[in-house]
Amino acid sequence: MNKMISVRKCLFRLCILYIGVLTLLFIFMSHIYITELMTDVLKQEILMNDSKPEIAIDFTVNDVLDHIIHERHGHFVSSKCIDKLNITRNPAKRNFSTEPLKVIVVPHSHNDPGYKKTFSEYFTRRTSKILSLVVEKLYKYHDMTFVWPEICFIEKWWNNQNKTIRNKFKYLVKSGRLELTSGAWVIPDEATPHYFAYLDQMIEGHVWVKRHFGVKPVATFDMDQFSLSSSVRFLMKEAGIKFAVVKRIHLGMKDYFMKHHLMNFYWKTPSDQTLFVQIEPYEWLSFPDSCGPSRDICSDLDLGHDIELPGPGSLEMDKPIRLFHHRYSNLSTFADRVVEQLKLKSSGYLHNVLLLPHGDDFRYNTADEWDWQYKNTKALMQFINSNKRYNVRMEFGTLKDYFAEVKTRSEIYRLQYPIISGDFVPFTQGLYYWSGFFTTRQYLKRLGRKLQESVRAADILAALLVLSGKVPEMSLKKAPLVLRKLVDARRELDLFQHHDAITGTSSERVVKDYEKRLLSALFTSQQVMASLVELIIYGSRTDTETENGDAANENYIERDILQSPRGKSVVPTSIENMIKKESDVGRSQNIEKDTNLILYNDFTQERSEIVAFSVSSPYIVITGPTGANFSFDFFRQGERSKIYFETRLPPLSISSFKISKSHHSVSGKAIDVSNYDTRDTSDTGNLKCENSEVNITFSSYDGSPQIICYKSENFCTKLKIYWRHFIQTGGAYTLSLSSESKNLLTSRLNIRKLSGSKQCVVEVSHKLIKVEYMLKNTTGVNGRYLQVNVHTDLSPANSGNFVGELAMRVVTQVRNGDTFYTDSNSLQLLKRKFRKSLPFSANVYPISSMAAIKDDSQIFNIHSVQPHGVVGWEPGTLDVMIDRVALRTEMGLNQKVTDNKPTLTNLFLHFEQSENIKPDSKSDVMIPSRDSMLTNDLVQHPIESFYSREKDPLQKTAISFVQKNIPCEMVIANMKFLTDDKYELDGVSLTLFRRSTSGCNTVATHCGVQSKYALLSPDNLFEKSSRKNWTVKEMYLTHLKLKRTLSVNENVSFEEMDMKTFLFT
Repeated sequence: MNKMISVRKCLFRLCILYIGVLTLLFIFMSHIYITELMTDVLKQEILMNDSKPEIAIDFTVNDVLDHIIHERHGHFVSSKCIDKLNITRNPAKRNFSTEPLKVIVVPHSHNDPGYKKTFSEYFTRRTSKILSLVVEKLYKYHDMTFVWPEICFIEKWWNNQNKTIRNKFKYLVKSGRLELTSGAWVIPDEATPHYFAYLDQMIEGHVWVKRHFGVKPVATFDMDQFSLSSSVRFLMKEAGIKFAVVKRIHLGMKDYFMKHHLMNFYWKTPSDQTLFVQIEPYEWLSFPDSCGPSRDICSDLDLGHDIELPGPGSLEMDKPIRLFHHRYSNLSTFADRVVEQLKLKSSGYLHNVLLLPHGDDFRYNTADEWDWQYKNTKALMQFINSNKRYNVRMEFGTLKDYFAEVKTRSEIYRLQYPIISGDFVPFTQGLYYWSGFFTTRQYLKRLGRKLQESVRAADILAALLVLSGKVPEMSLKKAPLVLRKLVDARRELDLFQHHDAITGTSSERVVKDYEKRLLSALFTSQQVMASLVELIIYGSRTDTETENGDAANENYIERDILQSPRGKSVVPTSIENMIKKESDVGRSQNIEKDTNLILYNDFTQERSEIVAFSVSSPYIVITGPTGANFSFDFFRQGERSKIYFETRLPPLSISSFKISKSHHSVSGKAIDVSNYDTRDTSDTGNLKCENSEVNITFSSYDGSPQIICYKSENFCTKLKIYWRHFIQTGGAYTLSLSSESKNLLTSRLNIRKLSGSKQCVVEVSHKLIKVEYMLKNTTGVNGRYLQVNVHTDLSPANSGNFVGELAMRVVTQVRNGDTFYTDSNSLQLLKRKFRKSLPFSANVYPISSMAAIKDDSQIFNIHSVQPHGVVGWEPGTLDVMIDRVALRTEMGLNQKVTDNKPTLTNLFLHFEQSENIKPDSKSDVMIPSRDSMLTNDLVQHPIESFYSREKDPLQKTAISFVQKNIPCEMVIANMKFLTDDKYELDGVSLTLFRRSTSGCNTVATHCGVQSKYALLSPDNLFEKSSRKNWTVKEMYLTHLKLKRTLSVNENVSFEEMDMKTFLFT
């Protein structure tokens, strides 16, 4: 019985245990199931909560500019300023009297790829020799160092070197004794470039540096740019740059920073990160401004000439020495003066480490200079180091070495540095403000932007073709000539971002060389694009995908690129523009033969466009990709007719339209032309243009718009446009003028109105200027702006004695006070103020693409397709500097700026209501609306057009490469194929940028991101080849370092102002 009870108990316990195990197993399996079910959600929650708190700034550049005092003998900052700044740092400079001042001597040579001489001339005559001596002398002097920024020179030199020299150069770079500061293609201007071009030249340089040397630049040597941009620091930080040495800021601000030990600070970027900055206190990057306030004594540090300072133990230690400016009784006297200057310079910094740049323009260009500079500088350093009374320790080093020392000392003494935001613009030299170059040589600036548009479109198309497999990858691999031509065009664009190129501040003959380079690159990029378009719409000549078919395809690409445009099947209309001065798809042959007009939209959004082309006769039929016919307007110009039709183009697409002769009556509508007598001063305002979005009333007296009404918002506002002539005395760099200007259009004007179903134009003609006010009859944002086409001709033959600035003044009802906004490299809108206490020229700021003013009820925006100077000098007013003639000779060029050419400027004006605009989280930043952002995108991405007279049928009449809808806040900041040294394919680079937008939208509501985070899979955005599995890697911005490898179809989260780069291999 007892045994039975025991068995029952055991069974009961086993049952309980079994049930417990099953329960635990159920709980465990449920946990696994739920975990697997929620994995993606949990991952996203973790990702979402990973955002950093906003960095608090201590003060902005505007805070300091508010306290600038301008006097006849200089610029000063009010003594009250320091009380207004929220500086959370050490209250006073620490006393380092017991520890030696450490001085890092940094030899360098500043080489401009074009200034007084051309890029090629500088390279051949000077730079190639300097780089060869870098290798020779750094191998000879084992403790010497050198820094070099411009990769365009190194790449050109590298291609001419043998393996031994290359290995030596590589060793010096990898050892750290030769530092490639910045690592970008050039040292660009920071005021006028668009961020696309700035980023492109960074990627071009960084990929080249990484491929050849495997190093990652960490510091920049920004000593010669004429403005300093926080948007550029954003790109640098995202690329992995940690430190920057800068020089050219407002002298009054620099003196103030020096006095209050603010020469190091953290510069806050738009992405809420910081980059550590060092300001060099004196004016130029040369020896005289290197060591301290005395230019004479610092000039004597240029020891690269026929002297010999006594070394340790020398019997000539007490003998007199004669240097550049002074005769010293002995080496000790010279060392006393130098150390005194070093300590005066050091007083501006919180730490006790000092940077001593040791170089100048094109220095270290002879073997003798290298030997003298090294031996004499070494002797001086040894003398100072061996004398304890100086308490100074000097050594050769690089920027990386310098910032490592600063970091160490800062950590030891727990030093704190202020956080600053804003752009340092404009720069001052003496009493002059460098704000003239924002507009100088407008023709060149426009040509540079046209090349940017063309190279970007060609690069995107080539990259999409590689990813999609629509052109077999083998074909592109076997066609290095095609890739090389596009790389060459890209590098000409990158070269033009140099701070003496895009600024228009080179000598006249160098400007002509840049123009020649830009035109050649534009021609090349259009040719390449046309060949790629041809492969898409006509397909391979063999219609097979065999090895032989690929080879035939490859040969066709190479042959086609090398042929003249007229011999090609697909011809860019822009090339025809260069040849025949007009877009003419009919002149070369009888229009009875079918012609295909091919449109390429390189933008990521669908768009509605009015397309124009010229034919010999308006008796035509336009048939679209779906077979539907299009209505059109035509305007007769002599024996020619200009055709206008409206179409919608898918994102990232190619669409073909068949233009054929009509055998019936004209199917288009003739544009009505009305002429107006400007002697009628009644100004009745009876010129009206209207579409479904807006209506605009113009003055019949001077053609200016007067009232613009937005229909869906029931919102009307007044505006007036004046054309002004500022008389000024500045030069290529500077602007020297007052607010006084005179009306340019004082004589009788020719005014006419051209009305059609596709667009309405009011033309105003004058000797120096022709203005077209254009309203397109289309939907979306393209139908909401007033386009202003400004044709100027300030060439000496046409303008006579014109001197000064030609400006467009827009007067509105916006009550903005003294505040206006200009874009910073098209990346953000920054607050500017008109300060009446400063000269008028101090208040002119650069735009790369946009300016705005706003009040509580409305916003007025101006978009531009090229750089300009802009000023908001009165409430409700914006002045845009259109072109200029400057007679003051500056910077040793001894040349006036009188080489103006006829130039077309396109501006786009629109108003918005501002009730729903998001309040600025940062007082110095304006967040544009989604409509405004989309408008700016569209004008920066013009349609690329081509035509073909090929008899063979098109294999495809329309194709879009987009696989997923892309939010309109997202834009392709850069996309291109990468190549190795043999120009063979080495992957595809894609950089995506999510911008900040605000407010409700009337048009762009369909494409916006509705949450804080945008989730995109780079792997799924574009159509990809079924024959290749692409691996996608997230990289640092410019490919210097791998962040991670993405899993297949993995979503990536983008916050506002996130810019991320991906590599497809």
